Formats: sequence, structure tokens, C-alpha cells
Amino acid sequence: MNVPQKSQWKVTASSGDPRRAVDDRYVTAWVSEPSDKPWLEIDLGAVATLGGLEIYWGKWAASKYGFEASLDGKAWTYLCGSRHGEGGQEVFAFPPTEARFVRWTCKNPKPRQGQEVVQINLYAPADAASTLEKGRIAALGHASIKVLAGESVTVDFGYARSVVGALIDWGETYGTVFSVHLSDNGRGYREVGRITTG
Repeated sequence: MNVPQKSQWKVTASSGDPRRAVDDRYVTAWVSEPSDKPWLEIDLGAVATLGGLEIYWGKWAASKYGFEASLDGKAWTYLCGSRHGEGGQEVFAFPPTEARFVRWTCKNPKPRQGQEVVQINLYAPADAASTLEKGRIAALGHASIKVLAGESVTVDFGYARSVVGALIDWGETYGTVFSVHLSDNGRGYREVGRITTG
């Protein structure tokens, strides 16, 4: 089941003009009115299988937020999210999930300031970011995974992107020596960051 075109989506929100968050125009944005719990809900118009999403932020980005999915608009399941969002473009992937509705919610630590969402893109599993190692897709914003010493998580964004950073949200155990490498073709990698005292 392919993701319907954005022109078929119906969007509601806690305030403002939410259509701007899904209009495929990166010069407009949905800005929520100041609130401690702003939200935005997308009705795709039909059930689709989702595997990932992107959110592009404007000037005011949420730091703690999540996305949920529902088949009926009543029972919701967690898709992905961040406890340390940094704005710009944030990319998520998750195990294939059937949904008709997708909801973004935020716990706004600065309720006097609204959130500014430039664009939300939803992807089918074949078009979403993925991991080359089996069973590790949940690491891209869905849930924690165990990575043993000497193992890696390799993310395929699907096409070349301009990467300005990576955020690793550690659990109870964490890496003390690790590095990040980038590749344009999946064969030759260049190191772009290393931590030796994590």
C-alpha cells in the first residue's frame, strides 16, 4: 500500500494553518500558537504502510517530540521521536507500520513560543532510510538496540544528503570509544568524527 499523495491528506492541528506543514513548499511553515502541548494530525485518506519520515524545522524547533500512528484515529502506537531534537532536517525510520493517521505531539518546555514545522514527509519502507545490519532499523528513532563492541550500525539514507551532525541517544550502557564515517557510495568511507572518552 503506497503512501497517498500529499494533495489527498487532510491535516488538523492545535492551532495555525497545518496545511503548510505538508504543502511541499519549503518557503512556508506551520507555526503553532504558544502552547505546552501543540499537536498536528495527518489523515492520509487511506491505509498505507509506513517505514520512515522526515521533519524539516524552521526557526523554532521542538526538542522533545514524537510521532504516533493509528488505523482508526482512536488507538495510537509509537512510531518515532526525539528527546534531544536539534532542528534543521531530522530523519527517522521504523519497522513497517500500517496507518491511516499520523500524529505529531510535543512537550514544549517554552510554552510562550510556538513550534515552526516547514515540512513533514512520510515514506513507504522501500523509500525510507534503512540500516544495512538486520534488526537495527529501530535505532533510527523508534527504540533502543544493543550494539556490542566491534559492531556497527550503517544507515542508508536512500540518496546522498548533506550531513551536518549525528545525534546518538544512549541508554543505560554507552560507547566510550566510537567513530562516525560517511560514504557517498557505500564502499569508500571517510571518518568525520571520533570519541575516545565517551
